[in-house]
Amino acid sequence: NCIGKVKSPDKYNKELKVLYGGEYISLDDYVAAHVKIETLHSKCGKSWMVTPHNLLAGYGCKYCYANSHEIIYYFSLTTNNNIILPQ
Repeated sequence: NCIGKVKSPDKYNKELKVLYGGEYISLDDYVAAHVKIETLHSKCGKSWMVTPHNLLAGYGCKYCYANSHEIIYYFSLTTNNNIILPQ
């Protein structure tokens, strides 16, 4: 039963470090699993608002995720010898 159990900001930050090794840094204090907080992705240097639940569930940086899918989409467009540059 999870009702009434609130994770401390320290515990959340420790979980982030164990899971990602310091790749993500919480810029706001943890409030609750589904309350968005600003988080910094140290690899790309961008920050965004994300729920702790999503980050701990494996959903990483929205900017890096978008870039990786743009690259995959670009290569899928070039397979028919039609080169289409991304916008």
